[in-house]
Amino acid sequence: MILALSIFIFILGMVLLGFGGHLIVNSSLNLAQKLKLSGIAVGAVFIALITALPETFITLLVLRKSQMIAFGNLVGSNIINIPLAIGLPALITTLTFSKFARRISLIMIISAVLAFLFLFKKIGSALFSDYYFQKQKAHRRAVFLPF
Repeated sequence: MILALSIFIFILGMVLLGFGGHLIVNSSLNLAQKLKLSGIAVGAVFIALITALPETFITLLVLRKSQMIAFGNLVGSNIINIPLAIGLPALITTLTFSKFARRISLIMIISAVLAFLFLFKKIGSALFSDYYFQKQKAHRRAVFLPF
């Protein structure tokens, strides 16, 4: 009984996810037309924001418990999202991009890599040094050192 209910909820969730995705895409295209913006601009801001919000909330909740897990969650989700968002559709159909779209995408990718490197230098070193400090503190407690 529990297995059947779980399968039903899973299938219902997938159907609702497909319906929600269709609704988001149509709404964002309507928004782009009404505001006279390109689909790339709306996709880069509106859809990216909508898809990133759940991950951001989870990371903020996890951040209270462990900074390393929060950092791994952000990096890992982006490592998985890129092949799934671009690679999977490319397996199904041929993707064609205009010269303008390629140029904008290249600028966004380079900006994201530079931002990640900058943040990793500032925040990542603090995260890893905090992790190292916690390990050293635990080791000192285990060997009963007085400091």
